Amino acid sequence: MRVSRAALALVLATATALLPPLLAPAPAVAAETCHGNACDGLSPKATGCAADAQTIPGTAVPPGHAEAVHAWLRYSKKCHAVWAQADQSNGWGFRLQTSKVSYDGTTVMSGPTYTAMSGADQRHRVGLQDAGDGQWTYGAWRTGGV
Repeated sequence: MRVSRAALALVLATATALLPPLLAPAPAVAAETCHGNACDGLSPKATGCAADAQTIPGTAVPPGHAEAVHAWLRYSKKCHAVWAQADQSNGWGFRLQTSKVSYDGTTVMSGPTYTAMSGADQRHRVGLQDAGDGQWTYGAWRTGGV
């Protein structure tokens, strides 16, 4: 069987057109969409900043304050931003307080919840509000991330 040059050229052109999409790298998952103070007030999950988040050591509201409810600071190195996160419970207030603004959240039974973010260069701390008496307990002020 003899193959014409035109048929061979058509096969090669088709293969060349189909090959690049097959070899292309997979798209990045949830790439961050803000950095530093540009993250102020934004969601860590919606922006992709939660993907590389770490808990900042020593930032949890002291154990024993509120039964088994705790709040702590999370940090994204890629986004250079922080936010407060609390474990599941029902009705406890928690807050990311910065030198400029505070972002509040309320714990829920369905799982951990978080506040909006703030640039990590601002002073920040986490607070937890007792559901019974409404009093706030705060962690130490910090600047930066992990």
